[in-house]
Amino acid sequence: MLSQVDAWDLMTAIKHLDHRNATLEDAVLFAQVVNGKLPDVTKAECLDAVADWYGTPHEFGMVRPGDLVELIVKRRPASKLSDYDVQRALERAGATPDQSWPGAAPKLVREAVNRGVPFERAVREAVERTRGFSLESAPPKPKPKRIGPGFAGAARSNGLSLSDVLGGEA
Repeated sequence: MLSQVDAWDLMTAIKHLDHRNATLEDAVLFAQVVNGKLPDVTKAECLDAVADWYGTPHEFGMVRPGDLVELIVKRRPASKLSDYDVQRALERAGATPDQSWPGAAPKLVREAVNRGVPFERAVREAVERTRGFSLESAPPKPKPKRIGPGFAGAARSNGLSLSDVLGGEA
């Protein structure tokens, strides 16, 4: 996660490359967008992405936070893993369907691989950490109660007809 100091350092590097005017608040906002998409991002990853971005031609001359996020994600080792490879490895390791849900073990595998853990070890650790994990189904919605035959007040009318309730001939 980028701190306020990291945000200013990153914005200073960007300012020197594209000559924009930016305040500390601009730098913090820029970093918040990046942190929102990649909470585990480092300043070094951001600076590398800035260097990559300015090393290639673009129609728009200023880097945006989303551009950095795209480049950082592409550079991470887990971006080379397909969903199929991760699911097959989890099945071989004995993961249940609930554990194989994308928010459980596969997410842990990708995080571990990005930290530098070998793929097979990351799979084993993810299966162990999610052992006993189960997806809860949503509780059933209660069915509406039927008031009674006829009109809405029929249940409270003690079997009276509509003409008895209205006081006249129907």
